[in-house]
Amino acid sequence: NSKHPLHLHVHHMQIVGYDCVSGSPNCATSGDTDEKNIGNWVQVGEWRDIFPTFEGRIIVRFRATDFPGETMLHCHFLRHEDLGMMDSIL
Repeated sequence: NSKHPLHLHVHHMQIVGYDCVSGSPNCATSGDTDEKNIGNWVQVGEWRDIFPTFEGRIIVRFRATDFPGETMLHCHFLRHEDLGMMDSIL
């Protein structure tokens, strides 16, 4: 039940929003969208290069034009990365 810390190389991402899953402990009220915070992990509006995964959907944005080309997204638990929890983004 651990939160996977996802890391995007080169780019910082802004947390734009979070859509909860009904009954998730990270929701302020079951089924609501928590626009203020995502548990005690990050605030909507913050810029990060790592963000935690939760049940639901985290919406992020970044400027790919600052560093065009291929970049990596991976779990920051090295064992998970070594086992393949990573991907490239073009």
